[in-house]
Amino acid sequence: PFWRTWDGALLVLGLVHGTNGLRYIIDDYVRKPARRAALKALVYSLAAILALLGVIVLAAFDPGAL
Repeated sequence: PFWRTWDGALLVLGLVHGTNGLRYIIDDYVRKPARRAALKALVYSLAAILALLGVIVLAAFDPGAL
């Protein structure tokens, strides 16, 4: 359980870190507010989907089956 928790925390924290970086890039380079909001919504949605899929894979992974 410790290593699954560790891997899950690394996954989620890495995604949060990358998402925050993309948020700063979008704020710096996208000038139109509507386009900025749409891109941020897309980035946040993709990050949430990737986090969910990653946690599902970590929960379902069985190292004894290798």
